[in-house]
Order: sequence, then C-alpha cells, then structure tokens
Amino acid sequence: MGGSSGKGGKTKQTKTETSAPPEWAAPLFKRSAKDAMDLYNSGQGGNVYQGSRVADLSEVTKNAISGLGNATANYGNSYLQGLAGGKNASGQNLADMASGKMVGANTAYNQALQNTLDNTANTINSQMSGAGRYGSGAHSGVLSRGLGQAATTALSNQYNQDVGNMLNANELIDRANNNQLSAASNYFQGQGNNLLNALKGGTILDQNNQQKLDAARDQWNEEDNRGWNRLAMLLSAAQGAAGNYGTSSGTQTTRQQNGALTTIGNGLGALSSLFGLSDERTKENIRYAGKRNGYNVYDFNYIGRTERYRGVIAQEILKTDPDKVVIQPESGLLMVNYNKLGFDMERLL
Repeated sequence: MGGSSGKGGKTKQTKTETSAPPEWAAPLFKRSAKDAMDLYNSGQGGNVYQGSRVADLSEVTKNAISGLGNATANYGNSYLQGLAGGKNASGQNLADMASGKMVGANTAYNQALQNTLDNTANTINSQMSGAGRYGSGAHSGVLSRGLGQAATTALSNQYNQDVGNMLNANELIDRANNNQLSAASNYFQGQGNNLLNALKGGTILDQNNQQKLDAARDQWNEEDNRGWNRLAMLLSAAQGAAGNYGTSSGTQTTRQQNGALTTIGNGLGALSSLFGLSDERTKENIRYAGKRNGYNVYDFNYIGRTERYRGVIAQEILKTDPDKVVIQPESGLLMVNYNKLGFDMERLL
C-alpha cells in the first residue's frame, strides 16, 4: 500500500511479508524456544569456572629452586670460603717456612754445627800441642780462624738451603690454594648442574600438571554448556530442513522532488520493526547513550554497515525480561520486542 503528495511531497509506505515454516517443523522451533528459556532460567551455560586455573609447582621444582638459592648462598659461607682459600695445616707449616721463621730453628742442625766446631777445635789443639805451641798466641789465632771458617761455611750452606726451602714453600702454598679453589669451584658447579637438571625435570612435571588442569576446565565448560550445544544442534536441524521463513516488516518514507524519488530508510526493513535485531554479536562501535524506561540504550551500527542506530542490547534484556526477547530462527540471533519496552529503536542522523 502507499500514498503520495504533490511535487516536493512525501509518501509513507508500510510493507509486511509473512511466511511460516512447514507445519511439521513448527514444533521444533517451539521446543527450541521453550528449551532455551528453561536453560536460561536454570542457570546453565556461561558460568564462571571456580576451579584452579594455574597448577602449583611440583615438589621437585620447589626443591630445585630452594637448592639453587642455597647453592648461591654457599659462596658466602665462611666455612666453605675457608676451604677454598684458607690455610690448612700443611699450608700453615709452609707459610712458617716461607716467612723465614724456620731459619736457624733446626735443633739438629745446631747440634751438628756444634759438633763440627768441637771437632775442628780438637784437631787444632792437637796440632798446636804437638808443635809445643798450645796456649800460645799463634794457637789462639789459628783456633779462631779455623772455627770461624767452619761456622761461616756451615751457616752459609744452611742459609742457602733455607732460602731454597722458603721459595719452594711459597710455590707449594700457591699450588695448594689453587687446588683448593679448583676443588671448591668444581663442587659448586657440580651441585648447580645437578639442581638445574632437577629443575628441568620439575618443569616437565609442572607442564603436565597444567595440561591436566586445563583438560579438567575444558571438560567443565563442555558440561556447563552441554544443554546449549544440544539446543543449537536442534535449531540447526530445523533451520536446514525448513529453509527461510519468518515475519519481516518495514516502514519507509519517500520524498518526490523534481520528478525523482529519494528513499529514506526508517528502521531496518526486513531486520526489525515489531522485533528489532538487538543481538550484541551483530553490532560494533557500541557506545552507552543513557537510559529509556529503565533500560540501558546504546548508539551503534551493524557490522559492515555505516548507518547508526540507538537501541538496547538483547543480552541485557534477556537477563531481566526474557519474555521480551525471541530467537531469530534462521540464525539463532536474539531480537527484542520494542513494543513491550515502550519505545522504538531509533535511526540516528
């Protein structure tokens, strides 16, 4: 139907087309609608998983991490540092020798030196006595020189030997310290490698535990949404057999100017009139625009289209007033009965 005015006037036309599903398919859609409401009211689907989402670390991993921390702390352990760089009993004795503390402190050498001096004195005394000069000044001079030469030679040889011992002792100390440092380093490295290997093994256990936890969560989600998945299967079967059908209506205004008609869309034509396609999944660039009759309204455009509209989101209405929402049979999308809301969806300029 339609009407028109003169040049520059406008005509408002309303067109309604109705097609019903096959009679045998109607019960499927009625059953789907009832099951959808029953599922929604029962609280099935879309629930928040309350179980653990991240697996705890295994004891192997915890022990490895703790051990690595202790291994690091051991570098500051005074006892281990003493083993690494301190002097042991051999090192202390070598240090005394290296410092010269042992020079002249050899009692056996001193006794040997005294015996040598005594023997030298006896030999000189015997010689001077046989010459009838025992006790003379010449005897004293010869005795003094002989003893001095013997003592000097003996002390010089011992001093050279002690210096050599000191140098050898210094070398041995350095070698002993290096050996201790190498031993300590090898110990720490071996301990660290062992703990790192344990950590790798613990990581495998942790990954397996997380996979088990994820699998349990997936199973929970499947069970929570089982009813909705079965409903989707029923709707898919009904829609595939029944084909396209349903009710669509639209209002449009035409303006005649200079013998040409310009069409101005009012509403969404086949998509909305009495029922507005308000499923959030079909919209984008959604912005809150306030409230109407106690309901949140939003400005939006349908995905892939530029026209802007103002209306509600069906998912919100479904939570508070499910009797004002229906499922579009072809797609399973949600539509809102704006008559029951008391206002219309608006097209914005």
